[in-house]
Amino acid sequence: MWISENQIDEALRLTAYHELPVLRKGAEVLSKLRDWTNQNSDGWPYWQKPSRAADKLMTLIHDAELWRPGAHDITEEQLKAAFRPIKAFLTRQGVDHDLVFVPPPTEKQLAIIEVQRIGHIWKLRDREPDNYENWVQEVRNGETFKGFREWLVTELDNGDTTLQRKETANADTDNPG
Repeated sequence: MWISENQIDEALRLTAYHELPVLRKGAEVLSKLRDWTNQNSDGWPYWQKPSRAADKLMTLIHDAELWRPGAHDITEEQLKAAFRPIKAFLTRQGVDHDLVFVPPPTEKQLAIIEVQRIGHIWKLRDREPDNYENWVQEVRNGETFKGFREWLVTELDNGDTTLQRKETANADTDNPG
């Protein structure tokens, strides 16, 4: 099974749309492998070794039927098995695996990013909370940012605009906990 460059991009979009986290990781790795291949050869459609190494992964992505409602995710074990030939290929080529397999951010890194992002929204509106910097520091120290989220909910309940509600709702769906 071979997936074209456009189909890889579509798999990235559809795994996010269908909320398929394990398959999403696979699509991200396939995208990075494609990008690496394009940078180091005549391109994804022409150098067969990388696509042969990714055959199991492309089959899993294809078989998930992402274009249909009710697309299904795969297991971590299936993903690990599909990654093995890719890692072996990269090793044979002398390529650092981190170019294709970027480790995901830690919960703490995600929390810091989220607090900073939400705080930035409020700074743009000249409505920075008095203790915003303390919340950022607490998250950096491994503590929760629950107080910051509670403050946002209070502000929203006190007459915030629809746009700000939407941005906060979007931010909350991305946060780690």
